[in-house]
Amino acid sequence: MSRVPFGKYRGEPIERVPDSYLEWLTGLELREPFALAVRREYARRLDTDSSRRSIELAPPVRELAGEIVARGFRALAGEHHPDHGGDHDGMVRLAQARDALRALLGEAR
Repeated sequence: MSRVPFGKYRGEPIERVPDSYLEWLTGLELREPFALAVRREYARRLDTDSSRRSIELAPPVRELAGEIVARGFRALAGEHHPDHGGDHDGMVRLAQARDALRALLGEAR
């Protein structure tokens, strides 16, 4: 178990620091093996938490956010669709981005 060697959470296990602090740590040039522990913990949280986490929004805001995602997808699909000069990989990435945003909003796919 790696512990934070500095800052507000000095001495705390890396597993117990908040997501925002861990994300901040990923942007720093850290020494090994702490840098590796930060990258692994950050990746673990992304893998396990992001697919289950949803953003807490009031229903009208959530509805509007869903509409923005849907309209944005349709607008960008016109540019990235293979029939309109785009390519298959671009369309796949666009669909993955849409699905990730829907998951954050807590919408069904």
